[in-house]
Amino acid sequence: MKKYTCKICDKPISRHNTYVGKSGLCASCSHKKPLRTYCCKTCGNLITSQTALYRGGECKSCSRKGTKSVMYKGKPQNKFYGCIDCDSKISYNNFLYGNRRCRKCSKKGSLNNNFGNGEKISGDKNPCYGLKGKNHPAYTTGASLLGSLIRQSIMGRAWIRKCLQRDNFTCRECGSTKNLVVHHIKHFAVILDYFLEVYGGLPKETLVEMSQKYIFFWELNNGITLCEDCHKLQHKIG
Repeated sequence: MKKYTCKICDKPISRHNTYVGKSGLCASCSHKKPLRTYCCKTCGNLITSQTALYRGGECKSCSRKGTKSVMYKGKPQNKFYGCIDCDSKISYNNFLYGNRRCRKCSKKGSLNNNFGNGEKISGDKNPCYGLKGKNHPAYTTGASLLGSLIRQSIMGRAWIRKCLQRDNFTCRECGSTKNLVVHHIKHFAVILDYFLEVYGGLPKETLVEMSQKYIFFWELNNGITLCEDCHKLQHKIG
């Protein structure tokens, strides 16, 4: 008697399973779905079946490159882009989005727009080129940085908290309880100038430590709680 076997696992099967229209497989093999892998048509990496069938057949990285990217601004033209000062070669992005200057020219001097036509000039054409230290118009003594360090110190935060608690977290002008700040009646910059006249010349770290014991910074009578609107109005009045 002739024996009939499964096409995959060679297990014996019945003769009826070999008829036309039948699979020719045993019961266990007939329930197994054939595995199929899908690959990106650009780079060959494995992708899911949904991506292959319904999303263009490309992986995530390939589907966002070049003209398919949402940030694509158009193909750069194949021509020379030169610095507007020295005519040296610069990149397409610098020409399109930057200041149209090479790195060397960008570092020379500072941009200046104090001209009638509003043109920004850099390099030796800039009147500020070569000026350093106190000779430069943008020179600062560093007092603003020192003032910020003093305001953000432990004593500075404690002074703000005490003023808010004294005024019951309420604006002294309009009675608002939102967006509160503490305003210096005698301006902080004036007190800082007095402080630097006495202790100026010392290192910044030493000045911050000494400011913690400078009583004129932390007088509660010099602070008043205001909302942001009243604070802006107070500065306009002076």
